[in-house]
Amino acid sequence: MIRLVNVDDKYIRFLYNCDKRGMFNKGQRRPYIGIMFEVRGHKYYAPLTHPRDKFLTMKNSVDFMRIKGGTLGAINFNNMIPIVDCVAKIIDIAAIQDHKYKMLLINQIEFFDDYETEIINRATKLYKAYKSKTLRIPVYNRCCNFFKLEKIAKKYDPNFKHDPNKVKK
Repeated sequence: MIRLVNVDDKYIRFLYNCDKRGMFNKGQRRPYIGIMFEVRGHKYYAPLTHPRDKFLTMKNSVDFMRIKGGTLGAINFNNMIPIVDCVAKIIDIAAIQDHKYKMLLINQIEFFDDYETEIINRATKLYKAYKSKTLRIPVYNRCCNFFKLEKIAKKYDPNFKHDPNKVKK
């Protein structure tokens, strides 16, 4: 089942030190959609972006999907990350005070329910193409290094005070 979560900032910074292609978390406010798929014990989630005018004319691609034609934002599959359970918190939509933002999330979830199979297939297809190195070079270059992130995610300790400027690889 697809759900929306917020991801702990500390974890995002930890991964970012390993791969600079990940998206910033905006103070733990960026929603992630998942579980896209699970591979070797890693659950993958993809970041969402708010609606932007440019999304209305952009086309869907192997690593990008407009949500309801771009009017509800987009999914950035190229920035999917492996999530460890202790860093993901399900978004409590009922507790959100900002009505406009609450309605955006509700409408996104309705879209995800309608397109769940397509969303999961796109995420899986991108991951497999990345693994087999069959992506076009520009797409490959804008994807997170999934394998490097999987390796470093295993080392994440939520109780350790990670130096955000230095991660042992």
